[in-house]
Amino acid sequence: MTDHRQNANSNTALFLMELIVVIGFFSLVSVICVRLFVAASVASTNSVNLNHATRAIESLADAWTACDSDLNGLSALYPGAKLSLSDPADPYSGVLTIGFDENWQPESYDDSTPRRQGFVIYLRAERVPAASVYGPDAAGDAVTAAISSLHCADGTAIGSLTVDHYLFLTETAGEGSR
Repeated sequence: MTDHRQNANSNTALFLMELIVVIGFFSLVSVICVRLFVAASVASTNSVNLNHATRAIESLADAWTACDSDLNGLSALYPGAKLSLSDPADPYSGVLTIGFDENWQPESYDDSTPRRQGFVIYLRAERVPAASVYGPDAAGDAVTAAISSLHCADGTAIGSLTVDHYLFLTETAGEGSR
């Protein structure tokens, strides 16, 4: 009788140990799977933001070029943007700031509460001698623009682009490029 009872206790102990090992294994695998799903979600969100930022930056660069680098003309295309010219008489040097919500929909930029926006794109333009951009034989002026996008929640840079535009005539500040 004692052998039967001892054998049953031994089988029960082995079964419980096996059950504990299986539960531990599944727990470990589930933790790994959850971490993979979280990492995939973060990567997906970052990819979506990079795609939106790239489209917005390229669109802004194209609009800037189409406006002949004139920041006043460019700001008219983005009504909610904030324009800060370095010199009011020179429409080629300054900063244009465009705010976007978390879904990349444009919204008015409010620098008193910049964290309200989900994302911000800055275009920093500067009028320079053309020779500094295109080589010593280039006459006149050029405008260079650095365009960058930031995630407002943590200040992370998402993307950037540098473009330049040749002003065909040597101009005095405030005159057009035609």
